[in-house]
Amino acid sequence: MSTASVKNRGRKRLGIKGSGASPKRQVRLSEEINDRLDEEARRQGVTASEVIREAIDAKLRELDAVQEGEEVYFAQDGVTVYDVMLETMYALDAVFTQLSYEAPNEEQREYWTNRSVQLMAEKDSVGLDDIRAMRECMKRWDQIRTDIEYAKALIL
Repeated sequence: MSTASVKNRGRKRLGIKGSGASPKRQVRLSEEINDRLDEEARRQGVTASEVIREAIDAKLRELDAVQEGEEVYFAQDGVTVYDVMLETMYALDAVFTQLSYEAPNEEQREYWTNRSVQLMAEKDSVGLDDIRAMRECMKRWDQIRTDIEYAKALIL
């Protein structure tokens, strides 16, 4: 085998940055996830690596959208929807906390502190497999946050 043919063996580099081999990561998977991964790769007619790359890319884009304040209600898996629900809840809780700090008297401070406690209780009452309830909470919490911010803008 010639040096040129050995040099050209292997896969093409992924992405456009840099040269040489693409970075590699190793992860351990449960047998169930590994079997599902292999099944999905066969179904799509691609390698398991390609399924993994696409899944990671989709998840990272979704997290970026959440961090940029975009509504991400389209996700179908419970874990992703739950993560988005938590981001929505934390955003509203931050508004409640700010209002509590800015409250002119103890009664109003207590009101906003109680709203925060109620928010946490509502989050805890949603089942991890109840995607519909998670989406309803997110929409309601987004609306509350928008209403408060609108009211604050009217006052200023």
